[in-house]
Amino acid sequence: MTTDEELAHLEEGIRRLKVEYDVYFGGGSNKTPSELEWRVRALIKKFSDSQRLNASQRFHYNTMVERYAVYSDLWRQKLRIREEGYRRPQDALLGIQGLRAFDAEKPAVLSRSAVLSFAKNDESEAITQLYELLGAAETGSDRVPGHESLQSFAAFLRAKTKEFQKRYACPAVRYTVQVKDGRARIKAKPSQ
Repeated sequence: MTTDEELAHLEEGIRRLKVEYDVYFGGGSNKTPSELEWRVRALIKKFSDSQRLNASQRFHYNTMVERYAVYSDLWRQKLRIREEGYRRPQDALLGIQGLRAFDAEKPAVLSRSAVLSFAKNDESEAITQLYELLGAAETGSDRVPGHESLQSFAAFLRAKTKEFQKRYACPAVRYTVQVKDGRARIKAKPSQ
């Protein structure tokens, strides 16, 4: 086998490895393509000290090694996320299937909001809704850490709402539950 044929074989191996990792992270396969990755690494190592490559072959080889290094780093990241079970929004951008089940069950957790106004009759319903959203986002249960009961949370929220209304001179406050770095937070904005 000539050097050009071996380099073409290496390029094909990297392409197939990328496809097989995409299938694995997409949920189509249960095991990583370890054997193929071992073969690709062996070919890369074979040519790493090779003096028999001319300038164009060396350039082609270096390009393939750089592409493999980028892919390898990305695969290592995805494997770590898959093994540790992170559930961050950034993980979905990497195309990892099977980790977003938490968000699929409760899609409203990241984007739900409740508007509180003392002029409306639905204040207690909005407080209850916000309490449940925050509890579900923080712990997966219906309890909010730091508040023993809905009544203590409601008292806290009423005090904060009055303070916010006084500071910003607004009739209502919009509270939004957001999850950042695995922690649920309440964001407040003036509302009409």
